[in-house]
Order: sequence, then C-alpha cells, then structure tokens
Amino acid sequence: MKKLLISGGKLLLLVWLVSALELLVAVRLPPALSIPAQIAVWFLVPAGLYVLFERKKGWTYGIRQPDGFILWIRGWWSGAGMITAVFLAIWITGGIRVTGMRPEAAGQAEFWWMIGVLLLAALGEEWMMRGYVQGLLMFEYSAWTARTVSSALFALLHGLNPAVWDSPVPMINLFAAGVLLALLRDLTGGIWAPAGFHFAWNLLQGQVYGFPVSGQLLADSLILIETAGPHWLSGGMFGAEGSLVCTALLVAGILAGVRKAKGRVRSEARPVQDRE
Repeated sequence: MKKLLISGGKLLLLVWLVSALELLVAVRLPPALSIPAQIAVWFLVPAGLYVLFERKKGWTYGIRQPDGFILWIRGWWSGAGMITAVFLAIWITGGIRVTGMRPEAAGQAEFWWMIGVLLLAALGEEWMMRGYVQGLLMFEYSAWTARTVSSALFALLHGLNPAVWDSPVPMINLFAAGVLLALLRDLTGGIWAPAGFHFAWNLLQGQVYGFPVSGQLLADSLILIETAGPHWLSGGMFGAEGSLVCTALLVAGILAGVRKAKGRVRSEARPVQDRE
C-alpha cells in the first residue's frame, strides 16, 4: 500500500504540475510562444521529478540507445504506414471524400513551422509518458501495469481537446495508441521508436491527409478532404482517431506487438537493466 501511495502521489504531482504550468503559459503568453512553452513543460517537469526522486534508483528513460536514430527512423516508417492504412481504409469505405490537392501548402512557412511543432510535441509526449511514467511504473510494478496506466494518462492528456468527448471512440483510440506506443518502448528498449512513430502519425494525419489531429486543425494540408460517412467511420471533427477503422488497425497493431513482446523484450526496456 505504501508503494502504491508513493507512486500514485508522484503521478498526481506530475499531472498537477503539467496542468498548472500549461494553463499558466496559455494565459500569459501569445499563441506563437505558448505552444513551444507547453511542449517545454512536457520535458522539464518529468525531468525535474526524475532528478528529485528517481535518479539513484537504477531505472532510466531509455534515451541513450546507440541505435536510437535507426530506431527513430523505423518507428517513423511504422507510424507512416499505419496512418496511411487508416486514411486509405476510411477513404475506400466512404468515410471521407478527397476534394483536391494543395501542393503549394509546402511552400508556406506555417507548414514547416507546424512540422517542427509536431516533431517536438511527439518527442515531448514520449519523454513524459513512455519515458517517465512508463519507466517509473515498470520499475515499481510490471510491464502491463506500466503500459496500462501510462496509456490511460496519455489519453487523459488529450481530455480537453475539441470533440474528444463527442463519442467514446476518441478516448478508446487514444488509449489504444498509448498501449501500442508502450509496446514499442518495451520492444526497442527506449523512447526513440515510439517518438518516430508518434511524429509520423501526427505529421501525415494532419499535414498530408488533412484530418484534424486529435481534434485540432493544423496548417493547410497537402490533401483536401471532407467527411462523407457517419462519425464512427469518418472520425468526425476529431479526425481519423475518432474512427472505428482506426480502432481496428490499432488493435491489430497491439496484437502483433504482444506476440512479438513474448520473450523478445530488449533488456533496455527493463529499467533496472537499462544500459544508460
């Protein structure tokens, strides 16, 4: 019980600090500065808590991987492949219509600024959720406890996003995406593969295929789409992550990850054996 209270208290402190600081920067700073500041919060708060409470305990984030860049690239291609499959499946089944192409969007400064934001946001969320939260819980409990709780917190991190509560599907998919990313962390021993997957997923979903990303409309996309089918198919205003097509593909990815994880979890994924 004592261990549960202590670890639960650390997670509550993380959530409180992140929420309070995000609100502070959103209120005090202009949009051009508040978004980078909020991403900085995702890096600084868990890093500070790690230094204060965890550094001497023997578990690590899984950052110092010699093949980290290669893992990031592989994660990127995996994420790109999965979100492309989601886009094609929703399009083929009539959930969306492609109404045009806008290649000139790639010549706009805002387009590239948003790519930078998505890159840092993906790394920041993985640093916080798969690095700190999953690492802490895997050290204290078990792999599946870490995967489940970190995924629930990951979903709740998006709880104020537009249209997230329009149906149960967005939260289900956010949780499933968290489980898939947690499995990637376990299979590869660190956060680089999940970060690459996460970046590709958001980049192609918003900047290329024209969906809202977790309910948020980004800069002009390369492909123009409009919803055509019911929300459970198209995802509605939340984007592809609000579609049951996305649910099916995420579940398929999780099942494949679970099969690979049996007996194949790299030593770096076990915090007490991390090679950092």
